[in-house]
Amino acid sequence: MSIKDDIARQEKRKKEMNGLFKTKAEPKMRISTKQRIEQAEKAQMKRILQALHDGKRTLPKGWERGYNAAVTAVELALSEK
Repeated sequence: MSIKDDIARQEKRKKEMNGLFKTKAEPKMRISTKQRIEQAEKAQMKRILQALHDGKRTLPKGWERGYNAAVTAVELALSEK
């Protein structure tokens, strides 16, 4: 074997081995600012609704009508978006 053959064989092996351990990075999906705002608003509305549902147990009996109105307003705002 000549030196040129050895070098060519080593280069070929080097190229084959390079591909074994590399993993392809998944492309990052860009989220537009408008979508981020919409997601944040939905998450905020869900937190508000959850807080209202959690607080229902501690409300006095006379406040039930106002509580129901608040829940209705939040649910309407949530369904609009």
